[in-house]
Amino acid sequence: MKKIRCLLLAIGLGTGMVLAATLGTEEMAQAGPDSAKREHVVEESAHDSLMRAYDSSKSGTDRLKILNKLVVLHQQEDSTFLYYQDLLLKEAVAQQNLSYQSWAIYCYIAYYHNVFNLVQVEVWMDRMERLAKRNNYYEDYFLSKRLLINSYISQRQIECAIMAAEDMAALARSRNDSVGMCAAALCLANGYLETMRYDEGSVQLERASRLLPSSLPVVDMVNTWTKIVSLYERLHMPDKYLEALERLRELRGQLKAQSPLLKDAITALDLFIESGEALYYLRTDDLKKADGHLQVASEYALSTPYPQYLAQYYQVYAMYCQRTKDYEKALEYVDKAIDMASRFSAADVVGCKALKADILSRMGRPADALPVYKQALQEKDSLYRALSLLQMEQIYDLYEIDKLALEKEKQQARISHVTLSIGVAALLLLIGFVLRLYRDRRRLLVNQQEAERLSEVAEEANRLKGIFLANMSYGIRIPLNNVVGFSQLLATEEGLSDDERKEYSSIVQNNSAELIQLVNDVLDLSRLEAGMMKFQLNDMRADECSADWVSLVRMRSEGSIDLKADIQVGDAVIHGDIGRLTQAVLRMVLFPGRSGNLQRTVSLKLVYNPDKNCLEGEITNSPLADEAFASQKTAVYHKINQLLFEHFGGSYQVCGPEGDKIHVIRFVYPTLLPPSPANT
Repeated sequence: MKKIRCLLLAIGLGTGMVLAATLGTEEMAQAGPDSAKREHVVEESAHDSLMRAYDSSKSGTDRLKILNKLVVLHQQEDSTFLYYQDLLLKEAVAQQNLSYQSWAIYCYIAYYHNVFNLVQVEVWMDRMERLAKRNNYYEDYFLSKRLLINSYISQRQIECAIMAAEDMAALARSRNDSVGMCAAALCLANGYLETMRYDEGSVQLERASRLLPSSLPVVDMVNTWTKIVSLYERLHMPDKYLEALERLRELRGQLKAQSPLLKDAITALDLFIESGEALYYLRTDDLKKADGHLQVASEYALSTPYPQYLAQYYQVYAMYCQRTKDYEKALEYVDKAIDMASRFSAADVVGCKALKADILSRMGRPADALPVYKQALQEKDSLYRALSLLQMEQIYDLYEIDKLALEKEKQQARISHVTLSIGVAALLLLIGFVLRLYRDRRRLLVNQQEAERLSEVAEEANRLKGIFLANMSYGIRIPLNNVVGFSQLLATEEGLSDDERKEYSSIVQNNSAELIQLVNDVLDLSRLEAGMMKFQLNDMRADECSADWVSLVRMRSEGSIDLKADIQVGDAVIHGDIGRLTQAVLRMVLFPGRSGNLQRTVSLKLVYNPDKNCLEGEITNSPLADEAFASQKTAVYHKINQLLFEHFGGSYQVCGPEGDKIHVIRFVYPTLLPPSPANT
């Protein structure tokens, strides 16, 4: 049964923020009274025709199809849309039509996601989960889960979003559902980028683009590729960004051919594509091509009611005017971008204000640019602080939930133990009082010894924890003092030059990113030590993994690392979390911080040992093992790597200088057993 999947197309476009539900009266007035009247007459005629067909139809799928068309027809009218949506769900339940029940629930989730009602999104998602599990029907489940996770991200509940995405990925893998795995990877990439974990985010984004099935409906393909375009832009990967825009342009043509009635959504998509390509050519210094795309985009902007697309268009146009030194026009467009961005994203407002300050500075108006710079920096610092505090609170809340669940299990275990003890005591009474007394004394002695041993272990753990926290407090205090100190200088010192302000702003930004990365690393370390880390397990050929490692090192080192790779892995296959394993290898090869002008030759040797069924790796001249870079940060990296390899049955060892081989890291990672001759 083919459903009309054009409903709420705009959910997947752009950044996923809320879109305007209806075209305002001002836009209608611009189109002219005759045009508005014609559209109203056409819509009224279509509605009357569908209602006559509904009244004359018999109970069955025909009624469901008509109701679905009415839902699509009135999707821009909240009350009417919800009325027909409710009728559709009731009719589907009455007919026990599983496909339309799932679709109707998905539409509810999409609607409440677009109006930022997280409570209702969770309520309807719970109903979707019960329907999917009860009937083993997951056609709309993963797309609905993606909307829930995007709602978490829009509400800044990043840790909840990441955990939900990891659960979705595990379920999708168990069902071998490529749509679900792709959606989960996109959600993880979005969550990681929100917390500035760019390495993990880029790995998940590459995985999503590989997993995207070609059989997906064109509407869902447009939604997914729009998200991929936005994420590539945030990662500053221009080649991938342009390729994704070209793919989106191809899909736009297919969408227009299949669903010509989606005029607003297609126009918004056109504006998004043209603005995106103009941005690409601006960044590659091709102003002529950028101007051509902006001229095309300006035509679509006249009929686009969606603020985030208009904000992107105005911001790109302001950047173009700045490059062409038309500063007055640049100010006009950046003010429009700030007005549009204020409706959906505080972070985008900060970026637009920074652009405005830069324009004022280039105009020779430093007195006007300075307060705008200050305001943008203050808002940016507030966003960083709010994000860090909110993430820590979410981690703590999740920890408390797990702790309560563990306490409940312990309580049940204690109750079971007491019940068993009573039964044993009753049995021992039958055997004899003397034998029971002997065994009770023996048990008490064993328990006392075990309690003493556990007490010693706990005291040692507390001592080590105190040492670790003392060291970490120093590592956190340095970047935090830099952020606070230079922020105060920027806010209070009025005689600073533009170069000094840029330098101080760069210091604040770099230390903020370093602080957030340190918090993320400590959280990962805590999860690994507590056994609470959730992994995304996959099987992959070792030669493909090692090829990815080599290419990623050469790309991200930006020439500071000369990697000599000796890979002899044959056809070995490994099992584990490939993303985290990749991150561990990159940490062992790249500099642990900003490399500056440093250059280093690093050797990577990876050999498959079929006798032991493992990969044996050796990294020579590793910056991570070099004592010159020793810090609490590198100690945390070593501990994370050690726990990660040991979790999957391998080993990790840092060795001192050996002859002409200095700073050596050796690791072992198990491979899957080859098939037996009998099975082959």
